Amino acid sequence: QQSSNAGALGQGLGYGNITPSIAVEFDTYRNQNLNDPNNFHMAIMANGNPNHANGLTPPISILSNGGFADNGQPIAVRFLYTAATNNLKVFVNCELRIDYTNNILQTIFNGNPNAFWGFTAATGGFVNQQTVCKISNSQFLNLNRTLNPCQQDFVFLDALNIPGAIYSWQPTTGLSNPAIRNPSVQANSNAQYICTITDPCTNQVFRDTVTIVPQTAPATPQLSLARTWCNGDSLLIRINNITPGIQYRWTLPNNTGFISNGISIGNAISNVAGTYTVVGATPNNCTSIAGSITVAPVNRPQITVQSNTPVCEGGSLQVQVQSDSAYNITWRGPNGLTANGSLLQLTAQANSGGTYVATARNQSG
Repeated sequence: QQSSNAGALGQGLGYGNITPSIAVEFDTYRNQNLNDPNNFHMAIMANGNPNHANGLTPPISILSNGGFADNGQPIAVRFLYTAATNNLKVFVNCELRIDYTNNILQTIFNGNPNAFWGFTAATGGFVNQQTVCKISNSQFLNLNRTLNPCQQDFVFLDALNIPGAIYSWQPTTGLSNPAIRNPSVQANSNAQYICTITDPCTNQVFRDTVTIVPQTAPATPQLSLARTWCNGDSLLIRINNITPGIQYRWTLPNNTGFISNGISIGNAISNVAGTYTVVGATPNNCTSIAGSITVAPVNRPQITVQSNTPVCEGGSLQVQVQSDSAYNITWRGPNGLTANGSLLQLTAQANSGGTYVATARNQSG
């Protein structure tokens, strides 16, 4: 973050009075009271003290040829700190300018391994535009990663970012380009890719490893009607292969709605006919192939019932169904009577009177 609450202006270069600290100083103005050698010098300084009499390294020219560093052109600066050897190297335009070894963790930071880092700048009576084009510390973030894409998805491997570096990925099978920092590859199965990275400034070789463990997508949902959907009834669609932990997302006919994490569609949308689509999704949003079902309500059978009543006792009682199509007819009547067929015929008795109910069912039930 940006802040002017710490540090010092002008000859303090923004880092003045910040302690504990170390600073790699790039100075474009000579302050003789600070023992500056010339207008364009650099050095490693400690604990916010810009006086070179107390510097960790003696001041030297920023550019190896001693030229002007305020020429309006960007300067590539590289800081390489190796904790195992307590060594800090500073490169300017890929030329090694400072090579400093000291246990700064102990001598400067009193053994505290946690520190802030950033960029400071300041001017005094003159004007100087100071900008940072790009700061990259991905060397400390990108090593030895495991990616969990969805199976069949394309992913970028994205190795350690070193400007101008030479990249070489192995194995090369399936990579879009094995000689770039971030080739893409399709995640078909478990795989490990190793990138050899050559630093153009130091000729050091780094190795970055990316392991891919793809997630298997859920099974395609298999849908069916829980019961025949007759006109006037509620619609109920079921997933026949529900998997625990999978979220099911429904899309309604003609995009009229969306239900997330539902496993059935009921009364709320009971009168909507058309195609229902559902996909299953893992917690990491790997989605299945969509399952779908097209539904329409079935018309109820239309029937009328006729009888030859009145009938005298001992006579033949006939009750018959008249319908618009051939249906499966079942009967219920007095005294627990049950029967099948469109024609109900029986001998009239004293207890034959009552209500006879015919139920018609089509092939859909």
